[in-house]
Amino acid sequence: MSDSGARAFIVVRRREDVRHFCCMLDGLAFMPVADLQDRLAYLRQHIPDDVAELQQLLAYFDAAYVSGVLRRVPNTDSRRLLLHARRTPPLFPPTVWTFMRQRWLTVNGPTT
Repeated sequence: MSDSGARAFIVVRRREDVRHFCCMLDGLAFMPVADLQDRLAYLRQHIPDDVAELQQLLAYFDAAYVSGVLRRVPNTDSRRLLLHARRTPPLFPPTVWTFMRQRWLTVNGPTT
């Protein structure tokens, strides 16, 4: 474990506000997919300010599991200075990891 990882682990174990934040992040798995963006916005507003690792964790979680990554697309028009970007899908989309999907599969059965 890196020094930063060890520091974050110690902070999580000792501080109630950090533990609470991490539990709220875990709780996203139980939210409907349509509510995830609002819940992430709430978490961004209520992140403990003095623990930078939580900012990094939330950014990673958003990119890998919810929103994906904003990537720059090359400009094809050399006459104009334009910045084009496109959002790539998350590596693990919410429809795969949320318990709401698991509950739907349990009630309705898998579709093949």
